Amino acid sequence: MISVLPPQEHTFTLDLEGTSSGERFQGSFTYARPTIGTSIEISKTEAFLRGGAPLDEDADAVTRMLATLRHTLIKYPDWWKQAGFGAKMYDLNVLLEIMSQCNKFEQERQAKLNKVETKDEQA
Repeated sequence: MISVLPPQEHTFTLDLEGTSSGERFQGSFTYARPTIGTSIEISKTEAFLRGGAPLDEDADAVTRMLATLRHTLIKYPDWWKQAGFGAKMYDLNVLLEIMSQCNKFEQERQAKLNKVETKDEQA
């Protein structure tokens, strides 16, 4: 039995006020699950952002988010590109919300995949 796999991309809308800047951030984003090649690009960007220096836990997490979002967001509002794909922002809450939307999609996708596998095993 061939099952239909869940989608590889997810589009979501953001409407959020930055806690540091007070700016309003709005727009639509499309996240694409990373391929093997994309995962390599994420790692390279992460290493570049670290500059070979050890980082504290918080800076390390932000670096990982910036690298991941830089390569997995394939459609985004103009302000995201102008903000250096998050690197030039003051508002960590905006970055965290975007990453949260991507993670939520991955978790929901995995849950759907697990359901498909369970149905296939029962067939």
